[in-house]
Amino acid sequence: MRFVKIGGMAVFVDFVRMSSTICRYCTDGNLVKVTMADYFEDAPLEVIEDYLRYLLSKRSGPPRKFIEYISSEEFISSQRPRFLDRNRRFTLSTEGEHRSLADSLERLIGAGMLDRKDSEGVYLTWSRHPSVSVLGTCHSLFRVVAISKALDTDAMPEDCLDFVMYHEFLHVRQGARIGMRKHDADFRREERAFPDYERIKADLARLRH
Repeated sequence: MRFVKIGGMAVFVDFVRMSSTICRYCTDGNLVKVTMADYFEDAPLEVIEDYLRYLLSKRSGPPRKFIEYISSEEFISSQRPRFLDRNRRFTLSTEGEHRSLADSLERLIGAGMLDRKDSEGVYLTWSRHPSVSVLGTCHSLFRVVAISKALDTDAMPEDCLDFVMYHEFLHVRQGARIGMRKHDADFRREERAFPDYERIKADLARLRH
């Protein structure tokens, strides 16, 4: 447990096992109790303080020291294995029964929709559950992209899988967006640049019904 003072408030920080959430907190007057994921237990004090100031002051600007820390190769290489081990939602493989995420990525690079550098340091996996409500997820904190097993099928055009992959890799490009919108105007403009965007969105909508 750590104790820090933020803007006149006494803050007690306890690091516990969590799957992906950064933290939870409660207040009692000038006393704040923060439960933070143990992914950050080795972070420098100034990094923790930077995030707590952002969290407790509700300031509009992002916690830049914290974002710089979690974007570092050192943090990702040390904490991503722990994250993957705790999440039983992933197959930890790019190969499905019918589709290959590795092949999809190569198609996107070959078509010029992604650059090779977009995939550097990214862990790509199928989800275990064939969710139709969440077709893809980008865990930016650990550079993990997970694609729903619902897309591991020959019944859907392969460009539908490619579009979902493209969408999640746009989030990879964004990096950590703490305090900022993820689906902003620039994101939507890049998303709509995908060939046959309207038809693919319609195909994916049918999958959800």
